[in-house]
Amino acid sequence: LADPLLLHDVRKAADSIESAIKNKKKMFIYGDFDADGICATAVLWEYLYRQRGADVLPYIPSRIDEGYGMSEKSLQEIAKQGGELVISVDCGIRDVDVIEQFSSTPKGLEFVITDHHQPGEQLPKNVPVVHPMHPDGEYPEPYISGTAVAWKLIAAMDKLSHPKAFSWKSIAGIDLVGFSTVCDLMPLQGENRLFAHFGLEAMNSCPRPGILAMADEAKISVGEIS
Repeated sequence: LADPLLLHDVRKAADSIESAIKNKKKMFIYGDFDADGICATAVLWEYLYRQRGADVLPYIPSRIDEGYGMSEKSLQEIAKQGGELVISVDCGIRDVDVIEQFSSTPKGLEFVITDHHQPGEQLPKNVPVVHPMHPDGEYPEPYISGTAVAWKLIAAMDKLSHPKAFSWKSIAGIDLVGFSTVCDLMPLQGENRLFAHFGLEAMNSCPRPGILAMADEAKISVGEIS
């Protein structure tokens, strides 16, 4: 797997999140309502809440009322709930105007953007942007899922904290990375082949309740998910 520290702005993103944890800031993980967005939200929330004890909540926008990506309505709701740092997963790269609007005021929101969609001509300014296709980046695998990007952010944080003890096997959530890779139709080349292989292995050996429920609905025995 490619070094997670090669992702653009991943060190800045890690510093922002570590600072928020240390200062007990209220964080929101801003996801998306498709399989990749929900998996990315779950992977990052599990790490921040369960492993790091952060004050963090997931936010999945309503497909009907809010649509895709960050909106003024949804960010107002996050601010109303006391949010201080917003971490996007599987969205955010094209939400330049609304990010600038909510980060420009003295008591505005802080942002960390993680995404994998095609960047536009303008990119979010003055916020960390973790993206495998960033024009100033050096990441060798441009076409990975939003969940994979979120998982690589976790790996980068772990590697920065424990450089000598770092191991890919200790980074939880590979089952959802593999699930999102297939569901979001990523090309099964390079890293994505590894994500799919080890993701399936994890789904078959220690499935989550959600995976168990879907397998039951699909009349597939856990252990035989292919």
